[in-house]
Amino acid sequence: MIWAVFFIVACLSGIVLIPRHQWKILWPSGIVAAIMIYFIDSTLISLGAYSLSSGMLYISGLPAFYLLSSFFGGVILTNFYPNKTKWRLPFILTAAMAFVIMELIMYWLGFFHYDKWSPVNSYFLNIIGFTSTLWLSERLNSIGENQKKGVKR
Repeated sequence: MIWAVFFIVACLSGIVLIPRHQWKILWPSGIVAAIMIYFIDSTLISLGAYSLSSGMLYISGLPAFYLLSSFFGGVILTNFYPNKTKWRLPFILTAAMAFVIMELIMYWLGFFHYDKWSPVNSYFLNIIGFTSTLWLSERLNSIGENQKKGVKR
């Protein structure tokens, strides 16, 4: 049930935060994010690093609603990616910390379980995952509106 709520919050956040016309550009970044989450998290879960509980349906150890919510997270992340190079690293570091905070909340609520893992590991993995997602999204030309305005980087 909690992962369904997580999905609904992610979905509503995407609807509220992303202008309708941007979805035509940004949807590939959501696919990239979901694929990244699937490969990274399912691998680490199978290696026993951590686990997620209370899912209704699981896909390779991942609650389906958790995996689906990553689509919206990727779209939101890519939409707000700064056009100026000097703001990109602070943006990624801040976003990575925000996701660790969400993970810790899920840990305290009992839905995320650290086995051979820590929040510090998650922070650095988030940085790598976000950087990879944003890089691939740029290659797919699936970046936010502020990137499309021709502002010099």
